[in-house]
Amino acid sequence: MYASEMLSAKNISDNLTDIEQFGYDVSYRELEFRRGQINYDRICDSLLSHDRTLDYRTLPIISLNKIKQLVFDIYDKLFDGAYNDRIFDFSMLVQLVKIDEPFDAMTEHDIIGDESILRSILISDTCSVVEVSALAHEYMHGLLLKYNTSLFNQVMSNYHYSELLSMIIEYLSSYYMEAIYSGIIDYNSFIRLHSNHINVQDQRDVQKLIQEHKMSLVDYSDAIDYQSHNQFTYIICDMYASYLASLNDKELLKKIKSVIEGESSIRESIIKPYELSLTNKHILEHYNKKMN
Repeated sequence: MYASEMLSAKNISDNLTDIEQFGYDVSYRELEFRRGQINYDRICDSLLSHDRTLDYRTLPIISLNKIKQLVFDIYDKLFDGAYNDRIFDFSMLVQLVKIDEPFDAMTEHDIIGDESILRSILISDTCSVVEVSALAHEYMHGLLLKYNTSLFNQVMSNYHYSELLSMIIEYLSSYYMEAIYSGIIDYNSFIRLHSNHINVQDQRDVQKLIQEHKMSLVDYSDAIDYQSHNQFTYIICDMYASYLASLNDKELLKKIKSVIEGESSIRESIIKPYELSLTNKHILEHYNKKMN
């Protein structure tokens, strides 16, 4: 799902309930040092100017079965068939629905006790080729779903990394698709940047309303916190994922698999080895080039 999802009362309530019930680590680790905060603010300022729109009519349309088959093939290739049975099971849960953004997708799950159970995977009924990357993104959420409860901190490490592996697979999927549909890498990057632009713009609008005393910081504190966490999550995961996908490092997939299997955490397998932070000049250079 994209960060521009509707800030409904249910979304906010469910999110806060999960954070409190399972003790998710929601600390802004990347912003603990001044340089990280400065770089993040600069990224947000740059995203704010990325206000171009995408003509979705230029995107090729394919069938739902073709989308599911392509995603199956991508996972089969990336993970040497290790998750083929689960990917097939996920494909049986895919439903076409009308979604605000024609490239969006989302998972629906229920938490029963300490178990998170996948109920459905929803994708836009436009069936454009970018839905392949979007569905691949959601399948990774499905593979990690068992860590949504008491094991969250142990494996996922921090709330703000919850989109990282899904976005890495999303970008790798677009690389796979480029050989079939030229331009998909650029489309996917554009979509992410535009989504982040909307999220930054929404938060700046809220900040302006608060400063003008047109919105109560106390009355809307939960919604403001939710929006802040989501914005930060999607932006840093996009920065890290697009950078990692560009490295063409085969070891990366082994590290992702170790997280899926619960053998290691995102911090130990991904964050530390690749020195992911808002002060890493290679990541900043890569993302600035992407925005330009």
